[in-house]
This record gives sequence, C-alpha cells and structure tokens, in this order.
Amino acid sequence: MRKIIPFTLTLLLLPLLLSCGHGGYRATLNHIDTLLRTDPSTALAITDSLLQYESNMSRAEQMRTRLYRGVARIRTYNPVTDDSTATAIARYYDSHGTPNDRMMAYYLLGCTYRDLGDTPMQLECLQKAAESADTTRNDCDYYTMVSIYGHLANLYHKQVLPEEELSVLKKLGESAKKDNDTITEIMAYKLQMGSCYLLKDTDRIFLISDTAQILYKQNGYNELAARVLVTPISISIDRGDYSKAKELLRIFENESGLFDTDGNIEKGWEYFYYNKGRYLLGTGKPDSAIIFFRKASGCGIDESIYKGLFNAYIRKHEPDSIAKYGQLFVNANDSAWLAKNSQTVAQMTAMYDYSRHKKQAEENAVRAEHAERIRTRLFSLLLAVILASAYIYNKVRKRSKEKISHISQLYQKTNLLLADTSSELNRLKEEFQRRTDEDTTALNEYKQENADAMDEIQRLNSAIDNYRKQMERTIEDRMEKEFFTTDCYERFRKMSDSSEKTKPGRKDWNTLTSLFCQHFPKHHTYLTASNLRDMQYRYAMLARMGFDDVQIMTLTDKSKQQINKTKQQVNRKLFGQDTAKNLRQNLKQLY
Repeated sequence: MRKIIPFTLTLLLLPLLLSCGHGGYRATLNHIDTLLRTDPSTALAITDSLLQYESNMSRAEQMRTRLYRGVARIRTYNPVTDDSTATAIARYYDSHGTPNDRMMAYYLLGCTYRDLGDTPMQLECLQKAAESADTTRNDCDYYTMVSIYGHLANLYHKQVLPEEELSVLKKLGESAKKDNDTITEIMAYKLQMGSCYLLKDTDRIFLISDTAQILYKQNGYNELAARVLVTPISISIDRGDYSKAKELLRIFENESGLFDTDGNIEKGWEYFYYNKGRYLLGTGKPDSAIIFFRKASGCGIDESIYKGLFNAYIRKHEPDSIAKYGQLFVNANDSAWLAKNSQTVAQMTAMYDYSRHKKQAEENAVRAEHAERIRTRLFSLLLAVILASAYIYNKVRKRSKEKISHISQLYQKTNLLLADTSSELNRLKEEFQRRTDEDTTALNEYKQENADAMDEIQRLNSAIDNYRKQMERTIEDRMEKEFFTTDCYERFRKMSDSSEKTKPGRKDWNTLTSLFCQHFPKHHTYLTASNLRDMQYRYAMLARMGFDDVQIMTLTDKSKQQINKTKQQVNRKLFGQDTAKNLRQNLKQLY
C-alpha cells in the first residue's frame, strides 16, 4: 500500500512535470534514477509512460529514458532481448554521460545478451561495465556494481571457473561494503565457500564459515549465522569427524530458525535430513539414519539417498532391503551419470565459447599493440625526415643565394631574347588559328557524312546490351529450375512436412547453402554482405526457395513467434522496412 500511493501520485503528476519542457524531463529522469534502487516497478511504469513524449525530448533525454527503462526491467525480473536498442545505448554512453551512465549502459547490454543466451558477449559486456566504474568519485554507483559482480560470479560459477569466481566475489563484497549493504557484503564472503569447495580447499571453508558467523552475529543476524554451517557439517561428516559434526548439527538445529515445533525443516532445506542421516549412520544408529534418509526424499539427491539407505540396511543385515536399495542406487547412479555427462558437455561448450571469445580479444589486443608499434616507428621516421629536410633546406638555401646573382645576369639577356621570341610567337599563333579553322570545318563535314553510321553503331550496342541481359536472365532462370530438381531440395521439401519426424542436420544445411550459392549467386552475395545471423540467413534462403512459414517452422524447429520476429529483422536489415509482411515479395524482386 505504501508503494501504491507514491506510484499513483507520480503518474498523476507526470504530465504536469513534462509540461515544463526539458526541465520537466530532467526532473522526472532524476526522480526515476532514485526509484531504480528504491522502487524499480514504479520506475518502469514511469519510463513506459514517458516514452510517449519521446519526440519532444532531446537526444540525451531519449537515451537516458531508454537506459533507465532497461535497467528497471532487469530489476523487476523482466527479460530484456532488444540487443539493437541496448547496443545503441552503450555506444551513445561511450562518448556521453558519466562513468556511472557508461557502467549502467554496459550492465544493460550484458543482461540483454544473458537473456539472448550469448554467454561470451554477456561476459565481455559485464567486464566492460565493471571497468567503466570510477571508484575515485564520491557518486560512484556501487549499488549497480554489486549487481554486475553478482552476475559475473554466477557466470563464472556456471562456467566452473572457481579462481575467477573467487576474485569477483571479493570485489562484490568490497562494493557492497562501500554501498553500506552489510548483508550482501557478508553473503559475498560466505559464497566463497563454494569456490573453495571446487578448489578442494576445505580448511579455508572452515575459516570462512567461522568468520561469516561472527560477522552475521555482530550485525544481529543470528539465524543466518547458523545457516552458514551447512557446508562445514557435510565436510565434517566426510572427514569422519563426528564430534565436530555433532556440535555443528546442534547449533544448526537450535539457532537456524528453520524448524517447526515438530522438528520439521523449512521447505528447500531438506538436504539437512540427508546429512543428519549420514551422521547417525556414522555413529552406529542405522534405524534413525533410515528415518532421516526417507525424510530427505524428493530434494533432488535420490542417488545419495539410495546409497545411504543401502549402507544402512547392510548394517542391519536385511538382504531384501539391501537388494532393493542397491538396485535403486545403481539406477539412480546411471541417471546421475547421464545428467552429469550432459552438464559436462554443456559446460565444455560454454567454456569453448568463452575461450574462443577470450582468444579473439587477445588477438585484437596483439593487433592493437602491433599497430601502436608501427605508429611509433612511422612517427620516428617522420621526425627523421623533417630534421633531414631542415638540414638540406639550409644547405640548398645557401647555394641558392649564390645562384641568384648569376641568374640576375642571365635575366637581362633573357629579356632581350624574349622580345624577339614574342614577335615570332605572334606569327605562329596567327598561322595556328588559320589551320584550326580549316580543321574544324573538315571535322563538321565528316560528322555529317557519318551520322547514319554512328546511329547504327549505337543501335547495335543497345541490342547487344539487351541480349546480354536476356541471356543473364535465361541462365539465372535455368539455374533456379535446376536447383528445384536437386536431391537436396527434394529432401528439404519432404522434411518440411509437419508430419515428417526427420530434421535437417548440419551437413544438410551446409549442402543446401552451397547449392543456394551456386543457383542463386546474386541473392547469396547480397545476403552475405548484409551480415545476417545464421537463423536470419536460413530464413531468407528458404523463403527465396519458395518455402512458406509453416514449412520453415518445421525445418528450423522454431515457433511462429520466433519466425515472425526473424522475418521482421531480415526485412529491416535487407530493405530498411520494419515489418514482416512484404519480405517474400522484396526477396523475389531483388534480382
């Protein structure tokens, strides 16, 4: 209710603020800047309303409105996928605004690539956003820096890069501290346990756990302090240190605030039951361990639970249960192996993308360094040329003075000769004019006599040009008809049937693209020069071949919404038309 009142009041006052011209826009934008942190939902609503006045804004006000709108969408958990707008904003703030504006612009672009699934570009933009921050300024936006480092930490965690994740988490904690966000500062420190676990540095995990507990308690977060113990409890049991595990379990159960009066833990924390079962099994209490293993069922660790039950029934010497849970453990282990294998492949793919992108960046840096060396050498060479030129100039100047005296004497003699020569020149001019008049008369007579021949030559040239164009069209028509007789086209036509289960693979697409290049060479050249993405190129190619949208949806395994969006993007890139309606007609009439 508290947010509804200022939100409504702001929208009611918005026209009044904007009626003040640019001053009103600036005041509203300054207000939105504050709301981005305190109430992003209201900030999003205001920026949406503000865009209807965009034609009255200056360029700077337009870009700031779109920047704030994008960040408001991020902070209200709405997807941002308009990479062209986000890219335009980032480029604008490369040379305008403050370091905070530049950081926020690249943060927006990074989140856009995140929602588009482009991990390498997401990483590059988030890194550039962090680099854009000016921490020497009093108004540095540490709130946004916390978000940037949070995204980077999550990205490195998914890429299984613990060293990089650890470094970013430290920066996250430092930014949170400068932003007076104590809870995030401690959380960033606590999250370092995950990186240390991947690095197998278990001793450091206990040190981080102890320190995090102290920091939480000093700031009055006793329950959060106890919840830090989940990882130390698991490691203590792994080590067989049951006395340590017992003490940590006691603190967790009594101080975490996660248990109800019946001893049941809050939903989402059921993993605790598994660790409690492992502790009880390790201390010789298989019956109690079985109870807790069963309570852990459904928390996503079936393999570990079945293994725990299998070991518990071995202790109890119950063959039927041993066989039952032994088989369940084997089945779950196979499923887990497949899942981990798929995850590993996905991580390797992401790592490859990241490594390839990083390699490209390093190659660009090497080229830039090489270019700088060349510039330095050219400057040195230019300086040497200037100095040498100055020396030569002085030497030549001295010699010139000596020659001037000699030339002055020759000048007097030349003047006398010039007078005689001028008289002869006038005579020659008169003779030249007479002969020119005679030649002009002869040329006009020749042109008149050969006018018919010139017209015939022009007609023949026109006929030859028309014949050449006709032959080109004939050849193109023949190449197009030949394409529709190829096995590849027939295979794609069959696969375009919605009832057909076979989908084109990479080899099929490569073959089709090669044939398109051969039989539609002008279209291929035009599409390639337009820098279309793979999906955009495939759509344009299939559309030119005569496939309709339903067939293209089947061949590319894309939804109708995705196809319509791709059509609009292709039409905008190729023909400058922000619509999807007449793309096929444009492609057909291209050549």
